[in-house]
Amino acid sequence: MQILNQLKDKKRFTSLELDIINYITINFKNVLHMTADELAGATYTSTASIIRLCQKLGLKGYKEFKVQLATEINSFNVTDERIREDIPFKKSDTNKDAISKLLNLNYQALTDTYNNMDIEKIDKVAQMICKYNDLSILGTGSSHLIAADFYSKILRLGMNAHLDSMSGFSHIRSISQGSGSLAMFVSYYGRQNDQLRIAQILHNRNIPIILITGPSDGPLCKYADEIIYASVYESYSKVGTFSSRTSMQFILDAIFSLIFISNYDKNVNIIDNRTKDEFLRVNFNLS
Repeated sequence: MQILNQLKDKKRFTSLELDIINYITINFKNVLHMTADELAGATYTSTASIIRLCQKLGLKGYKEFKVQLATEINSFNVTDERIREDIPFKKSDTNKDAISKLLNLNYQALTDTYNNMDIEKIDKVAQMICKYNDLSILGTGSSHLIAADFYSKILRLGMNAHLDSMSGFSHIRSISQGSGSLAMFVSYYGRQNDQLRIAQILHNRNIPIILITGPSDGPLCKYADEIIYASVYESYSKVGTFSSRTSMQFILDAIFSLIFISNYDKNVNIIDNRTKDEFLRVNFNLS
């Protein structure tokens, strides 16, 4: 996960570490030019505390921290400003500012996701979907809309898939779903009670579960066989699902792209034939 996103998860860190994090997030460009001793002095901590924080972030030390931080700062945006995911707008923003921030926010989410994407995991999930060819897709709220887009894409390839718009139907399907089937949950927080009950049923019946999600501590994670994390961090207190939607949409598009190229000639032929059929039906009233 991106360093800047990890630093937002306040529950992970001690009060001393939070003092260091607060300084970094306000002065992250200056930090790139500071030594560990200088950062320790600026935060009234110690060099050892700086090193421990870096290690908690999954890095070997402060040098690697600065390299990773520089990469994120220099690649995530069209401008020099990193956009806040939860509330990207300010009261003083002009109309142009607000719309420009949306552009930057989407670019930021795409770049964060791409830089942290595990392509081998994406490929493994794509192969699972092709192998089972009987997929139940589950998502609620805005996640349902993202799931529906993926559902429509794989239907165009003639794949066997289901997407229920009501949790009651999904619950019934989970009880009767065949042993040769697969389930995929699309849920950023992974905390919906209905989805948790369905996941528990599927897990107990040994139905493999794929999860596309955000935070790694979501309750749905314990039931999933394969998990792909969106590389953005959004709290519950937010304007809307801008970054998470973009990130999860990109992940699902990536999975679909690998499904498509895994049997390229066949899928191109399917798309070509469907396009011809739709043209004839629309223009010549053929059923």
